[in-house]
Amino acid sequence: NLNMQEKFPEIKKESVQHYSIGQKIRSENLDGSFCESEIVNIIDSQKVITVLGYNYEIKCPIPILILDKKIPGNLAAYRPELNVIFAYNDTSPEVMHHEIIHSLEMTKQIPEQLNIFYKKVLEVLPDNSNLQPNFRKNIHEFVADAYSKNGLIETLKNKGLYDEFINLTRYIFQ
Repeated sequence: NLNMQEKFPEIKKESVQHYSIGQKIRSENLDGSFCESEIVNIIDSQKVITVLGYNYEIKCPIPILILDKKIPGNLAAYRPELNVIFAYNDTSPEVMHHEIIHSLEMTKQIPEQLNIFYKKVLEVLPDNSNLQPNFRKNIHEFVADAYSKNGLIETLKNKGLYDEFINLTRYIFQ
């Protein structure tokens, strides 16, 4: 008589975390210190995408925890170790979209073609451009910015790179 893990060894053991309004959350700040916040609302990532007017489906929506206190240094944050997004009542739609894209793309293997494309974009867009430099940090920030920040989206379109970006990142929605 085999248990589920023995029957299906490809299924990884997971810790399912349940959240509730009023629950206290302890999170690490960018400087390594800790901050305690309270959950004031919980929103489903697919519902947020729909309200924001995007037409893609999130196969496995995750909770967005609306917290009462800001985590210093973050406008919002996707936490891959918990598979949740921490946000606030005043988090902008652009930032919320950015974090939802992180929740999709950081759970998948980055194709080598996308790495090559990212290097090309860094060469084509000079450091002294008027774009926010966040996309230069790493490929994850680039993907999230290229979906959520109008300035980068328009620049990629003007350089004839946007369609290639969309084609190379379709995998995040599968």
